[in-house]
Amino acid sequence: MRAEQTGGREQEAWSGIDWATTEAAVKRLQGRIYRAAATGKGRQVKNLQKLLVRSPSAKRLAVRRVTQQNAGRNTPGIDGVVCRTPEGRTRWVNDLGLKGYRPLPVRCVHIPKPDGRRRPLGIPTVRDRAMQMLVKLALEPEWETHFEANSYEGVVTLSSAGATTCTSAAVRRRHWPHCATPRTLRRGRGGECEQRQDDEER
Repeated sequence: MRAEQTGGREQEAWSGIDWATTEAAVKRLQGRIYRAAATGKGRQVKNLQKLLVRSPSAKRLAVRRVTQQNAGRNTPGIDGVVCRTPEGRTRWVNDLGLKGYRPLPVRCVHIPKPDGRRRPLGIPTVRDRAMQMLVKLALEPEWETHFEANSYEGVVTLSSAGATTCTSAAVRRRHWPHCATPRTLRRGRGGECEQRQDDEER
């Protein structure tokens, strides 16, 4: 297993990133993708997704999640490379992109099953995982528009406060009303659950 070597300027650059600002920039783009998909603007969705994939903030966030936050950050792929240094992460951010990208084969390992047998598991390289994370950031908002209105698990552009508001309204009424959709809750309309139910009763 090989690790990337470190350097001075790259270390300072990586450690100086404002991650709150970086995540906020990605969230804003994801929100724009969601709203475009919800209104059926397919061409705008594709353009915004391309913009997000090329965004330095999205690239930094993807590399950070794969190389610093994920449990498998120290598990190499077929190339035997892991990224543990600011220099390596900065270089991957600069190199990350769809143009000319070719994934490497996965490393096959066999893990035990409960019945005693073993099943194969393919492990991509860390660089390929970073690319998968980048594309995932761009695709998730579009697919959220196809979710059930009251589905909140894995919804990246919806805060937990919106789900809590809808759940509280349902509990107070002692049955499950047609709660607000994630789109209306994202706009901060906390009383939407009750309002929609009142309109239906009329």
